[in-house]
Amino acid sequence: MSFAVLLGLNLIVWTVFYLVFRAQLRKSMGSAELLKEIRIEIDQLVKELNLTAERNIGVLEERLGRLDVLLKKADQRLTLLAKEDDKRSTPLIYTRPKTVVPEKPEFEKETGPLGVALVTQKGSAREELHVVPPAGSQETPAEPSEQTLRQRVLNLRAQGFSAEEIAQQTQAALAEVELILSLYPLRA
Repeated sequence: MSFAVLLGLNLIVWTVFYLVFRAQLRKSMGSAELLKEIRIEIDQLVKELNLTAERNIGVLEERLGRLDVLLKKADQRLTLLAKEDDKRSTPLIYTRPKTVVPEKPEFEKETGPLGVALVTQKGSAREELHVVPPAGSQETPAEPSEQTLRQRVLNLRAQGFSAEEIAQQTQAALAEVELILSLYPLRA
């Protein structure tokens, strides 16, 4: 009998467990409860996606701003480069400066004390006195013995030297020699 009682008691306990678990399963697995859980999970996923999207949009806007600044700088540099290129592609043309030829002053000769000839300039507000040594004396008026750079450059060109050789011999800059040569072209 004890076996039959134990078996009966065991069946009653299992039946109670079955009924309780079945009620809980129906409650938790009901369509309304299941939909509620799914909605909660979907809402959480949507919130996470929105936060991620907002963060990514902020990063993209910041990068677009930096890219805009870089493009403006690049445009400025390209404009400067184009101006410099135009300057370099335009040949430099040197023109001969206009020279004003002074009028030749007229002089009067006088004989001063000690037989020295004095020369005075006519027509000026003040008369300048120039001393001329008497004829036959060894003294000559001072003339510049050194030639100007222009004269040396033109003489060397006439001898057939190139601009580089002229610059070396005169110890002048090549650009300066080329400028002088362009201002005084050879006449054919």
